Amino acid sequence: MPDSEKSKPTLKQQSFKALKWNYVGSLSRAGLQFVIGIVLARLLGPEAFGLVAIASLVLGLGALFADFGLASVLVQRKEISKLDIRYVFTLQSLIGIALTVALEIGAGSIAGFFNRPDALPVLQVMFLTFAIQGFGQTSAALLRRGLDFKRLQLAQMASYLIGYVVLGLPMAFGGMGVWSLVAAQLLQTTLSTAFTYSIARHSVVPCLHNNSTGFFQFGLKVTATNLSNWALACLDSVVLGRVFGATQLGLYNRAFSLVAMPTYNIVTSLQGVLFSATSRMQDDDTRLHQTYLSAIGAVGFICMPMFSVVAFIPHTMISGIYGNNWLDAVVLLTPLALAMPFSALMGLGGPVMTGMGKASHEMVTQFCCLLVFAPLLYWASGYSVQVVAWSVFTGYVLRFVSITHMALRLIKGTWLELAVVLRGPVVLAAFCTALTWAFDNQLRPIDLSNFLRLTLVGSFAATVMLLGLLIGQRWLISKPIAQLVREAKKKLPLPLQKLIIV
Repeated sequence: MPDSEKSKPTLKQQSFKALKWNYVGSLSRAGLQFVIGIVLARLLGPEAFGLVAIASLVLGLGALFADFGLASVLVQRKEISKLDIRYVFTLQSLIGIALTVALEIGAGSIAGFFNRPDALPVLQVMFLTFAIQGFGQTSAALLRRGLDFKRLQLAQMASYLIGYVVLGLPMAFGGMGVWSLVAAQLLQTTLSTAFTYSIARHSVVPCLHNNSTGFFQFGLKVTATNLSNWALACLDSVVLGRVFGATQLGLYNRAFSLVAMPTYNIVTSLQGVLFSATSRMQDDDTRLHQTYLSAIGAVGFICMPMFSVVAFIPHTMISGIYGNNWLDAVVLLTPLALAMPFSALMGLGGPVMTGMGKASHEMVTQFCCLLVFAPLLYWASGYSVQVVAWSVFTGYVLRFVSITHMALRLIKGTWLELAVVLRGPVVLAAFCTALTWAFDNQLRPIDLSNFLRLTLVGSFAATVMLLGLLIGQRWLISKPIAQLVREAKKKLPLPLQKLIIV
């Protein structure tokens, strides 16, 4: 075998490297978003976030049509040509421009639907992002295809820093209100597109004809699946904005973001790598089985203890992070935090199914969940925002069961195997939550600032979680996760390697 072949990284090595950089970038960006979000929430209040949330709902929906699943086609296909790349780029660019024009025309109707005429200029400016994003989606897909998540994350991190730190925060401190959020988002999108294309350059010569088959069929399945996902994820915000108004939507948005943002960064980082890796091993049942169960176990250990703790100390979380002006969000945090482990675990089934070329399976499953969730949400909207939050929790449990069942069937796995993998995370979550809840209650009579109390409780929870995992690792960590831990262990400093004994 030639030396060049021997030195070429294996798929496992490429995947671990991609996963490492995806998490480094995502967690760094999540930390920045968390801190900047706190500052902006304290400066701007619920109203501004409610107006931007209205625009974000439409942006999220439109983004699904702007891509039309074509980026997933570029990643999933075993072989692509330069003509394929030009063809996808042309379509994505044209769709992005068309969406901007169409939504600019319909912005008044959208503002009227939410009974907020003052949202019109916000919508008109933010809808420009579709045309801008359209020019960068192909480059981002090529980076994901090549598992080059290091440079993709660096581009996203740099654009976020410049957009929000250099522009957004100074505008907020200057009293620009909601426009500080709008300007920051627009600049971030523009820079992300420019940086991504500068890294993964490709021909921009238009091409509207391609001999390759199956582009639209596969893209349509991905788009339909994503539409169901969007409806399941955003229907609650649409109902809240329509029925309860922008202020209540702002409260819900911040409570949801507090738990959804870390979930999003944890899961999407793994989803991108999982999809790319699964696409390459789609004919190897044994590796697919091992990879999926390992991913489930790893995410369970991160999400279950963390969100279980958050769910049982909602007052400490909201008051310590956002301040007393946001206390109406306390009752919303518990159901939303409990929903996040189900959301995270459910999110791993989709990339596996799509990578195996079975996007239609997820599409049908998500659509069936939507048929159940929509009437439930409609019923809940007749009561209160808190009831809506609990209906969202119910919806995530339903989606987890449905998607996971389908994924297990495809990889020839069983619920018993899944239960064994998740046994450790569940036990660790119960242990950490009980001790942290007791510690939080012990601090209540003591006169402490909200932030100091949160710092003490958070530090205690993190310590208990780490010690519990280290002490009980032989019993808590099941075989599929142990193999993943051993692989990751090799990348750690020697002192940390000695602490891991599985």
